[in-house]
Amino acid sequence: MPLPHRLGDGVAQAAHGALPLGRRGAVRDAHEGGGALRHASMLAPARLPARRVGRSDAGWLDPGLPDAGRLDAASVGSASVAAMENPPRIRVGIIGTGWMSDMIVPDFRALDAFELVAVAGRDGERTRAFAEARGIPHPGSVDDLFGRDDLDLVYIATTHDSHFELARRALERDLPVLLEKAFTMDAAEAEQLVALSHERGVFLMEAMWMRFNPAIRRVAALLAEGAIGEPRNLAATFGFVIPDPTHRLWDAEHGGGSALDQGVYPLALADLLFGPYASLAATGSRLGPDGAPTVVDGELAVLLGYADGRQATLATSLRSLLPCDAWIGGTAGRIRILPAFWATEGFVLERPVGGVELDREEVLIPKIGNGYVPMLEAVADALRDGRIEHELSSHAATLRIMRAVDAVLAAV
Repeated sequence: MPLPHRLGDGVAQAAHGALPLGRRGAVRDAHEGGGALRHASMLAPARLPARRVGRSDAGWLDPGLPDAGRLDAASVGSASVAAMENPPRIRVGIIGTGWMSDMIVPDFRALDAFELVAVAGRDGERTRAFAEARGIPHPGSVDDLFGRDDLDLVYIATTHDSHFELARRALERDLPVLLEKAFTMDAAEAEQLVALSHERGVFLMEAMWMRFNPAIRRVAALLAEGAIGEPRNLAATFGFVIPDPTHRLWDAEHGGGSALDQGVYPLALADLLFGPYASLAATGSRLGPDGAPTVVDGELAVLLGYADGRQATLATSLRSLLPCDAWIGGTAGRIRILPAFWATEGFVLERPVGGVELDREEVLIPKIGNGYVPMLEAVADALRDGRIEHELSSHAATLRIMRAVDAVLAAV
């Protein structure tokens, strides 16, 4: 759906936590309230000041990586927007014509920063139909797309098994990459891509849109402000039933399984809100939809431990319907992130007011378009600033998640 040029003042305030909260179960929609109109970009996360990040940020960046952050324009690949004087719109090539690409195209179009130039897929007829229906002028094969010299960003939304090779080809052509999650099949592939990004000075980011979600950002801010005291426990679930054994999620060759498709979300949420874990324990099953043994992980339970005793309990499943919400419990209250937590449009804050009575406040922050706009705005900012990563979906964070996935799968 097209993005309106302006949104009501209440929406912008809700994104920044200024919207008054409903009391004791009352819900106050963020569309309520009038007043001055503000630009829709206010729903995006606040732009972070440019800074160099590296080994001095102990615990949050991989000590084996060189410093990241802002690069001089001369050190960025020629296709990068930062290397251009008075940069035009960011010209995008899309690889993949499935559901994810279909969802993100309207959000690319909602932002003046981007121009959709080309799309590539394995099936020529399907690719042409996809392009025609969405007004993308140049459909073709992957080789056709990589042969172009008019792209500033490649968005890759294919099956997990193809992510590494496609991203590698793009980076070696100095093409910035926005790569869908799960980032790769394992941490070893992820490490190679990150190293290549640093070596060539080319932007690379996992499309973990949840990290940019305005409601999630507000929850993170509330935790930092001590709204529920000291956060001690986090719980998150992601489960739905896939009864068809031929579905791609049951296909090991193409990166099926609960960990890569579902598990990355609760792991990323815990990483975002609680930071790097100190210990990981996991259990699960490798049983298909009919209960017969399979090589694909169908159900997982993960317990993360932290140095100060905090815990995160995570559950995912391809065989059962789970609540798909998330909870953070603290010494002075709790927050429930409304389902689906990875694409949430709100949360509930509960704090004791005496005895067993709770003060309940609910905030709704409607998403823009299909929910990818804040992430895409961040990508545009990073490219124009000449960065090779964005702080909210950093290389180090992606590597932590992929290493956690490896550990989970090794335990099942």
